[in-house]
Amino acid sequence: MTFDEFPSILKNSMCEEQKSMKAVNEALQRIKRNLEKEHDIIKHASAQSLDDIVNLNVRGMPMTAKRSTLRIFKDSQLDRQFDDAIWSKQQTDTPCIKKWSFEQVADWAKHHDEIPDEAAGLFEENKVTGLELLAFGREDLKELGISRPGTLA
Repeated sequence: MTFDEFPSILKNSMCEEQKSMKAVNEALQRIKRNLEKEHDIIKHASAQSLDDIVNLNVRGMPMTAKRSTLRIFKDSQLDRQFDDAIWSKQQTDTPCIKKWSFEQVADWAKHHDEIPDEAAGLFEENKVTGLELLAFGREDLKELGISRPGTLA
């Protein structure tokens, strides 16, 4: 059966779907170009080294910020995470979280005081990789056996 032999309502629906997908693709390409422009602007506008520029993935939304901006609220989790003492110890050759092995996830969890030992143990026991960790939601953490998933937020 060829496309021309499909019922007209089905052909119209498929054509509309194709138009919608094309529009969404164009919108995503615009967003990507704008993000790249924004990143370039931040690079050029920053008097600090590029090591002080932080690229984040916030629920699938890429964001770029200066480390000093993330540290505005003293004694906050972000302030502690991006503190000079901790920041300088971080290796620049560390692979992105998506590529972490379950050992790297367990090691990361064990070295964060805010993450209960119970959770770190469960990550290791269940061989949770970095990609899986990024995909977890509250319910996934509960299924894993973490009784208080809010402690990981």
